[in-house]
Amino acid sequence: NHHSNFILIPWQEDFLERLTDFVIEDAHGGFDNAIFIFPNSRPEKYLTRLIKQHPRLRRPIIVPRMESVGSLFSSLRSRIQSRPAWNAGLLDRVGLLLQCARDEEKHSGRFMGEKGVSFSFLQDAGQFFPWGVRLAGLFEECFVQNGKAENFLYLEGEVSPFASALLERLGNIFQRYVAGLEEREWTTPGRDASVVPEHLKQNLHLPDT
Repeated sequence: NHHSNFILIPWQEDFLERLTDFVIEDAHGGFDNAIFIFPNSRPEKYLTRLIKQHPRLRRPIIVPRMESVGSLFSSLRSRIQSRPAWNAGLLDRVGLLLQCARDEEKHSGRFMGEKGVSFSFLQDAGQFFPWGVRLAGLFEECFVQNGKAENFLYLEGEVSPFASALLERLGNIFQRYVAGLEEREWTTPGRDASVVPEHLKQNLHLPDT
């Protein structure tokens, strides 16, 4: 049904072949106005090869535009925000999160475990690193889901002592992290994705890509 917003391709069929056939039928043999958006860039190579060899397409062939979800959001973010942003790698994100956790400790007091035991995790970057990786991944999910992390209280005994202390201030650290990204003019794939719905909430149109 070409009038439906969604086309379901049966799992037993070759996805890219069926997708190509559908677009050819819908576009009357051409790809002039077709845009393919995939979860990652890998399908582009296979689809390009399939299109070049397809017997139903007119020659010469104009290969359609193909984007990954990440590159699409990055492109939209760069058009929504006029200033350029540097895409921070994992190590940079973890370093920023360590600074955010240290700032939170200075502002709200030491991270304490059961029986008032304090931790050395924030004094040793090596000890903090695995926690920073987890936080970076969690905050990426928050960005992608267009949500915000919150403080989780009363988790003693449910998770490790340092995890419990960290979760008690999770929302505070998240706010510092977002502010830190903005201050440094850094971005991440998840942050790129969050800028788009924030823009739409203001009833603004998406820029052309």
